[in-house]
Amino acid sequence: MKKRIILTIIVCLSVQALASQDSLRTSPGSRATGMGGAAITCGETSEAIFYNWAAPTSFKKPIFKLDQGKALEFPMYSFSIQNLSDVEGLRLSYTYFSIGDIERSTLNDRNQPVLSNETFTNKSQTLYASQYWKVGTYHVGVRGNFYYENLDNSTAYSAGLDLALHKETNIKTIPIQWGLTAANYVSTPLKWSTGHNDTLPKLLTVGMSTTLTPKWTLAIDWPFADHTLQPLHIGTEYWMLGDWHSMPTFALRAGILGKDMTVGVGIHSGLIFDYAIVIPNDSFRSIEHRFSIAKSFDPFSTTPEQDEESTPKNTPLSFTKLTTTLSSLALNTEPKLIFSFQSSINPNDDSLFFWCDTLPENTKCNAKAVVPNATYQYPFPITFFAPVNTKQSVLVTIDSGPEETITITGYVPSGIIPIIDGGKTSISKDGRFESVKSLQKDALDLSIQLIQK
Repeated sequence: MKKRIILTIIVCLSVQALASQDSLRTSPGSRATGMGGAAITCGETSEAIFYNWAAPTSFKKPIFKLDQGKALEFPMYSFSIQNLSDVEGLRLSYTYFSIGDIERSTLNDRNQPVLSNETFTNKSQTLYASQYWKVGTYHVGVRGNFYYENLDNSTAYSAGLDLALHKETNIKTIPIQWGLTAANYVSTPLKWSTGHNDTLPKLLTVGMSTTLTPKWTLAIDWPFADHTLQPLHIGTEYWMLGDWHSMPTFALRAGILGKDMTVGVGIHSGLIFDYAIVIPNDSFRSIEHRFSIAKSFDPFSTTPEQDEESTPKNTPLSFTKLTTTLSSLALNTEPKLIFSFQSSINPNDDSLFFWCDTLPENTKCNAKAVVPNATYQYPFPITFFAPVNTKQSVLVTIDSGPEETITITGYVPSGIIPIIDGGKTSISKDGRFESVKSLQKDALDLSIQLIQK
């Protein structure tokens, strides 16, 4: 009988080892779930610690997020933090997963499993801490993890370091984001108190996304487990109202998670709510619901009620000053304002807080889509790429210079006139311009307009 009991425990632990490994690769996140799990390149909120901890965020202040998900058809809860104490790139998280009332079985005289009318529980907890850095044109992230599990009277733990990369680039005028994560490549085995060890699966994921319009994103991830390709994750997100840095907002999401379909929504009205459902492709599993609530301490602009084509609410230059400037240009045709930028620069800050009242369609800032009447904050340097038409684009770069100065450089095609702080800026024969502003005061109010003849 003693051998039978030992055999039952070994079988139970072997089966549970597979469950443990599966829960290690299960990631929470209602926004990502709504997009079919295709989130390797999506790093705005704190749930990026589960998908790509190297993905940069445009948020500068702390974000706290509570998320309810599922692993192995049982509830899983997570709490994540981003930019704790205003440390940019720092993310922390804690996840908790539990299965209760598991019926214990033993072997009878014929070595057949029978129920013993006793139950036990299985609990697991995971701690993550990650940080990313800008290295050249890449963002590099490192994530430390500690996993602890309790199964009846047995315990297990593992620890490791996971690596990630993120890069933003353009293919012609199309912005592309690339991501790569490698988990469990530098890790201890899952060590059980019984003396049994389990090797964790090596998880590698490659993903990419693109913004077809400033409000529409498409993403796809290729996950591998022990070098074997897993079902693809494909997803999309469309902002019907506002964006990440405005309020109120409303986003729709949809995706394919393996053979399952997913849909989700995101709402921001003081708190950030995300909801997603997973619709299984078979009748053996029920529809899975995921929900999260988050709070960001970043400032948010008010989503404008008027159309983008109407008169903007915020005007970087007074109407009289701008009119006088345009009149002095002595244009033969009616000028058109195609780009309007406004910012207040703090000389002690290494980032730029700005908004744009007028932008050409598909404008990108640091390879990310930006929309009018929304507030943003990016570290220096920041570069705007804006297509004027199908053949011509403008380029504007703002960077911190030596001796408390700000430099504004760029390129404009023929027929575009740059106006900086209300004054016309000279343009070279090849369309380049440059202006230097002093930061001797406590702050510098900067405005940039591009006028099309």
